[in-house]
Amino acid sequence: MPPKFRVDLYYDIISPYAWINFEAWLRYAKKWPVDLNLRPFYLPGIFQKTGNIPPISIPHKNEYLEKDLERLNEYWGTGLVWHEKFRTETLKKSSIYAQRFLGAVQLYEQDKLIPASRAFWRRGWVDKQSVYTDQDVLEVAKSIGLKCEKRILGSLKTEEVKNHIIDNTNHALADKAFGTPWQVVTFPDGRKECFFGCDRMHLVAQVMETAEQRELRRVAFFAVVVSTAAAIAAIITLPMLYTYIANFQSHLIIETDFCKTRSRDMWAEMRQIDTPVRQKRQYGGGSAPGYGAAPVVNSEPAPTCCGCQQGPAGPPGPPGD
Repeated sequence: MPPKFRVDLYYDIISPYAWINFEAWLRYAKKWPVDLNLRPFYLPGIFQKTGNIPPISIPHKNEYLEKDLERLNEYWGTGLVWHEKFRTETLKKSSIYAQRFLGAVQLYEQDKLIPASRAFWRRGWVDKQSVYTDQDVLEVAKSIGLKCEKRILGSLKTEEVKNHIIDNTNHALADKAFGTPWQVVTFPDGRKECFFGCDRMHLVAQVMETAEQRELRRVAFFAVVVSTAAAIAAIITLPMLYTYIANFQSHLIIETDFCKTRSRDMWAEMRQIDTPVRQKRQYGGGSAPGYGAAPVVNSEPAPTCCGCQQGPAGPPGPPGD
């Protein structure tokens, strides 16, 4: 079994790209040898520490986002829909309550972290509702069926939950994060590789690939080439082989009929040789021309009765009583 990689996924529900990357990792984590560690953090804190700015605040990026998200939605099937409120609300409001809620869920009821994260994204990007207030957090909490709902909601302003989000944010900064989604892949030997964006899964797969997997990929490529060549050869040679067999069969039938005809003719000739026509001379006739009568062909007398071993009919009997 190949060694497992640790993947730390840092995300904020304010970003639609983080949702796409979130769903991608949940899908690939089922097939890849990875331990996925979801780490909700506070994106404005990243911007403040790194000096980065939201892409929506750049006019050209702002225009590009709508079309880009439409294409990504068609590919991943998340159902997110661009809405104009995002341009104003993102720069004016904060996702801190939602992120603290996710942090509390991770601390006290971790199995609900995935549905809670999805609920916020769907609320903001599918249903076009707010995700910034305490009431929004309460509605999300009720929708996912928390077992310890009161404890989680009551802990949003505690130091434990605040420090948990701060700790995740600081870890992301330590790994040189400047936005979301931010992914840190830790190799079995402790080496790290960081990736930004939702369209880096193929690059993650490349750095995780082992020498054995590369060799197997070459073998698979060679097998595909051979099978393709075999299929093409079959497509070309099968019709030719069928035509050859059909022609051979026709020739064989013709030769067989010819042999049958020749055999029948030979048997007819043999019967003619075995039963020659007898020619008899009349008794006392000479053999020289002009003497005696001409030879008689088949001069035997005609039979007087049939060959059924029965004689002629007898005289009529006396009349009956």
